[in-house]
Parts: sequence; structure tokens; C-alpha cells
Amino acid sequence: MKNPTPVLSLLLVVSSILLHAAEEDLSHIRALYAQVENATPLTTKHLKFGDNGGSIAGSLTKTVYPGGLTKVHSTYVPGDHDEISQTFYFGPRGLFFVYESSIHWKFAPQKQDDGSTTTDTLIESRFYFKDGACIRQLQRSLTVGTNSAKKLPELIQKVKNEPRTPAAEAGEVFRTALALRGITTSEEATRFFDQH
Repeated sequence: MKNPTPVLSLLLVVSSILLHAAEEDLSHIRALYAQVENATPLTTKHLKFGDNGGSIAGSLTKTVYPGGLTKVHSTYVPGDHDEISQTFYFGPRGLFFVYESSIHWKFAPQKQDDGSTTTDTLIESRFYFKDGACIRQLQRSLTVGTNSAKKLPELIQKVKNEPRTPAAEAGEVFRTALALRGITTSEEATRFFDQH
């Protein structure tokens, strides 16, 4: 029987190199994120879209920063049960980070500890992109009785972000980011959100 040690050693070396490269990519993404969050905007454009009587209503803000950095933030209500907030970060080489937060309410099967007959669930997702591919996806969620919902942003800080295998959801987020970055009018935003 052949000695498996050289093959195992090679696998360990390759794994170590890939892990180091991924950590370098994440460090670069975090540095770009910090640049955006600490920069003074060059331009900011706010759009309102939809209407309260329609199927969807919300706002879209596009902010351009020095160094080819752009942040696109959308908040919208697609119906009666959800509210979604998405922030897309673009650098000189394209999309590098997305933060998504969604709140959903539903009727509870039984009365909750806080006396509520409905529950609210907050889901936070983070997507890290390099050259158009999602290299890391994290998600966390928390459900509470609706009477406690105002505490969700504080309470979710205690919930650990769990890694997820980037999948179709990451691809959809990427396509949404590119579409929203190109929107320039309220009518375009309304049309996009009505179709998605």
C-alpha cells in the first residue's frame, strides 16, 4: 500500500493557501466598507417609489463617494407582512458587500410570552462578493412576540451569524444590486419593484 502522507500534506497546504486568500479578500472587503462608512459623500440622490395604495412602496438612495465608491440603499414594503432594507456597496471593481434586513410578521399558533397573538421575525443576511462571485454569506434570525418587536434590533445582536453556502439567493442579490445601481427615476424604481 502506498504512503498517503504526501497527498494529505499537499491537501493541507492547498487548504491553508485558500483559507489565507479568503481571509485576505474579507479583510479587503471590510476595509472598503469602512472607507464608504467614513467618507464624505460627493453626491446623494433620494427617490420614493410606489404608493401606499399599490402593491409596493419604498425609497431608494444612491450615494457616491470619492475613489469610485457607491452605496445604494433601498427600503420597501412588499405587501402587508414584510419590510425589507438592503444596502449595496460598490467599489472600483464592482459590488463587494450587501447587508439585507427583513422583518416579517405572522399570526402565532398560540399566545406569546409577551401577550402577543402575532410574531415578528428579523432576518439579517450579509453577502461578501469578489469579482461577481459571493465568497461568503452569513445569516442570523430571531423571532419574538409582536409586543416585543421594538427590541428586535437590540436582541439580534446576541444571535451569532451563521455561515451559509452561497446559493441562488446570492445570485439574486447580485442581480438586484446591479439593477438598483442603474435606476435614476422613481418610475424606474416602481417598475423594477413591481416586477420583482
